[in-house]
Amino acid sequence: MESTTPSFTVQTIYLKDLSFESPVSGMSIAQVGGIRFDAEFETKATNQEENFYEVCLSLTGKGVNQEDETIYLVEVTQAGTFYKEGEISEELIKKATLADCPTVLFPYLRETVDSVLMKGGWPPITIAPIDFSSSYLAAQNS
Repeated sequence: MESTTPSFTVQTIYLKDLSFESPVSGMSIAQVGGIRFDAEFETKATNQEENFYEVCLSLTGKGVNQEDETIYLVEVTQAGTFYKEGEISEELIKKATLADCPTVLFPYLRETVDSVLMKGGWPPITIAPIDFSSSYLAAQNS
């Protein structure tokens, strides 16, 4: 009799959506008065078919100057397909898709944002790491 150790593994990682707008392209940071980066994140998980889950980590980021004018807007959705093998409780699936999978996707999203900003003529930014597990636990306890 064959026993299967439960696992939840990444199958593919891909860029699902990307948008970049820069109303003041060609200007330097000195000309726009410095840039602050404001970001909002969203995570979605869907069960595509039996044992396959798509997890999407989205970022909407805005570069704004000292007068709160938008210098650029970047929207990125980094996604991955994850495979469930063996018996895993729904609670663990929920934690995996909303906390662990976004942690896997985050470095890819961060690299995409940096690359797009550089190609748009702006310096790359450092998006601080996010503890998706703490965010997940906080949401569960509220």
